[in-house]
Amino acid sequence: MKKIIIIFTLLCSVFSMAQTGDAKVDKMLKELQEQQNSNTSITFTFNKKTYKDKASFTETDKKTFSIGTSLLSEKLTTTQIALIVDKKKSGTYTITSGNKNGSVVLINKKYYQFAGTVNVSIKNKKVSGTFDGELYEITKNNPKPSKKSSGKITGTFNS
Repeated sequence: MKKIIIIFTLLCSVFSMAQTGDAKVDKMLKELQEQQNSNTSITFTFNKKTYKDKASFTETDKKTFSIGTSLLSEKLTTTQIALIVDKKKSGTYTITSGNKNGSVVLINKKYYQFAGTVNVSIKNKKVSGTFDGELYEITKNNPKPSKKSSGKITGTFNS
């Protein structure tokens, strides 16, 4: 039994170090792994309940900047947030409901589109900021978000 556990552990280690062969994907995986091992965090409150998780900060191919919960999170199936702003630059960004950027939130198996303001501060590779807005539910029957707000969301993030 001990040998099986050792072999399983070694296999997991080897596969976790694997590369995809695509330089962009490998770079993104490396950044995500570094963020997972750091003290990055994102905290938000929705309907009087507070959620906290590891944060992920990624610049996309389209040069937009994604702020959200880590893709390597253990909480991946219950709570996820991804706020997309125009640039990886300090500033205040307004995101409207129905915006093509796809800022979405998943809470307890329900999907919402975020509409509100994201304040980003970047100093010496450290990212921090706040966000404040409304969530609009996206149902399976209708890919467009509801016109009625499901509630207010506020939060902070930092690396």
